Amino acid sequence: MTHRTRRTAVHAALGTLLTLAAAALGGPAHAAVTAPAAATAYPRTTAASPGAATSDTVRYAYVKRCTENGTATPCGPWRLRMRSGRTVRLAEARVLARTAKGEKVRNRTAPFAISGDGTTVAYFREDGRLVVRKVAGGAPLVLAYTPPKGSGTDLVTLYLSNTGGRLAVEAGDDPERRPTVVYDTSTGAVALRLPGTLAFQGFGGDGESVLAAGSRGDRITRLVAFDAGGEPLLDIRPPQVVADNAPYALSPDGGTVAFVGGGGTDAALGLYDPRTGTLRRIPVRIPDDDLVDALGWSGETQVTVRLSRIAARSDAIRVLEVDTATGTARTRESYTIGDDVFGTTPDA
Repeated sequence: MTHRTRRTAVHAALGTLLTLAAAALGGPAHAAVTAPAAATAYPRTTAASPGAATSDTVRYAYVKRCTENGTATPCGPWRLRMRSGRTVRLAEARVLARTAKGEKVRNRTAPFAISGDGTTVAYFREDGRLVVRKVAGGAPLVLAYTPPKGSGTDLVTLYLSNTGGRLAVEAGDDPERRPTVVYDTSTGAVALRLPGTLAFQGFGGDGESVLAAGSRGDRITRLVAFDAGGEPLLDIRPPQVVADNAPYALSPDGGTVAFVGGGGTDAALGLYDPRTGTLRRIPVRIPDDDLVDALGWSGETQVTVRLSRIAARSDAIRVLEVDTATGTARTRESYTIGDDVFGTTPDA
C-alpha cells in the first residue's frame, strides 16, 4: 500500500487551505506546524518587528479563522509564532490572495513561506510586491516578480530553502506555461528558471540545488536535479516504487533521493541511489491515519519527515528525524493546531 501524502504527483495539495511551507525540510509546502490547542489562548501578541529579539526564530506563521456570512474566512494579520513563545504580528503581509484581475479571494490566504531554520520569511505585501526578510531585522529584499499573465497570487506558492538563501516561486500547476522561478535572496537575481514541463519538488540538502519532476497525467515519469548554477545533477526515469511516493528529497551531495513508502507496520523511508539503481529501506513507525506532508535532508545523514493527522477539531503534527547512517528514527517534536486557525505556514 502506498502511504498517503498531502502532495499529488506534481503539486502540493493544500487541503482546506491549510497553507504549509518548506521549513527545515528544504522542500515544497512543508514543515512542522504548531499551534496551541483549541482550549488554550494564544500568548500576548506584539506588533513589533520580527527582529525584536535577534536570537529568536519563527516556529510557524498563521492567520486566524473568522466567520463571514456563515463561511470560514481568514482574518488578519499574519502572525509569527516565535520559538520563544512570543507572537508577532506582521501587518504588511497580504492576508487574502488575489486573482489575476486583482479581486480578493475570500477563502484563500495569500502565499507565505518560512525558511527551515526559521530565520527568513517571504510574502506578498499589500502593494503586491514580493519580499523576503530576515527575522533578525534589516531592510527586506523586494523582488522584481509579478505573477505570469492570467495568474494571480491565488495560484502562487512560495518555497524557501533551509537557510532562506533561495526562494522558489511556483505559479499554478502548468509549468510549461508558467515555469517555476528560483531567486538568490542575497542579491534578488534569478538563479534558475525550471525548464517547461518540470514541476518544482524541493530544494536539495545543500540549500541551493533543486529537484524537479516531469509527469504524464498524474504519474511522475522523470526526476531532474540542478545544481546552484543550473547545471544538471541527475536526470532519471524513476522506478515505480519511487515515482508513486512523492514527496521526494534530494541529499546534500545530489546522489540520493529519499521518499516514504508503505504505511502502518510496513512504512519505511526509502533511499534511492540513481547512479547504482540500489534502494535501501529504513523502517519507520507511521500510523495509517497519518499523512506525509513533506520530507527533506536536514544533515548529511539525516532526513526529517513531517506527518499530520486531521482530527475533529485539530490537526496533530509529528516531526520525525531519521539517521540514515544508523537506521534509527526518533520523534523530534509533536504539535497540535487548534480549529481557530485558518491557514498555517510552519517551521519544522
